Amino acid sequence: MSDTAYRLTIGDFNCIIFNDGYLVDHVENFGLNCIYIEAGGHKILIDNGCGENFREKTAGHLLKSMKTAGLKPGDIDTIIFDHGHIDHVCGTFDKNGNPVFSNARYIVTKKEWDYIKSPPGANKTQNEFYYHARKYLIPMEERFVLVDADYQVLPGIKMRPAFGHTKGNVMVDLMSQGQRLLCIGDVIHSRREFADPACLAAFDVTPSEAIKTRAKILDEAAQTGVFVFACHFTFPGLGYIRQTKDMFSWEPI
Repeated sequence: MSDTAYRLTIGDFNCIIFNDGYLVDHVENFGLNCIYIEAGGHKILIDNGCGENFREKTAGHLLKSMKTAGLKPGDIDTIIFDHGHIDHVCGTFDKNGNPVFSNARYIVTKKEWDYIKSPPGANKTQNEFYYHARKYLIPMEERFVLVDADYQVLPGIKMRPAFGHTKGNVMVDLMSQGQRLLCIGDVIHSRREFADPACLAAFDVTPSEAIKTRAKILDEAAQTGVFVFACHFTFPGLGYIRQTKDMFSWEPI
């Protein structure tokens, strides 16, 4: 397995997990993975990482990783944002605020976009997390498609509401030819959250709602055995959520 790109198929969808680097926390490191999907003649990314504007020493490697797979930014025609936090949208623009993905349309929930456009509040953490989206994405509004949280992007690619981490946070469900991959985004960031769902609540806009959402989705994933893509787990972030008695765990591929 390459340390920059991991290829897989979900039915008719050709997918690549790209390594964008990692984020350093005082307790652990968080992976940064972006998924690319070829479907219905479209070339799609879910999120675009940190770019040149956030944690440049350890992150922002998406374009280099794409290059190893023969992909250029101009190849991408659709980017789905599961939410607007700094480590998911900063690859949209360079250090001067110019668009990186020149041919892409951007899809985000209207609920998330409304929060991005709202004035900064009292939560300093969230103000930092949304600073770049507010500064650089709002001027690009004409390139955005605002949708409901259960929007079908293409047949077999559907957004699913997962509110709490942010106001309009979603997952993306891929289904093709009887195969499925659930892209859970920031529903869970760390294995620590399996034992203590509230341990990283500072990352959440609405912590109480996020914890309920997390518990519900973990239970669903464990019960169904669905193949999962977790963007903040160790590259490539693919595996299964298991449950033994009352304890959830991560089983990487």
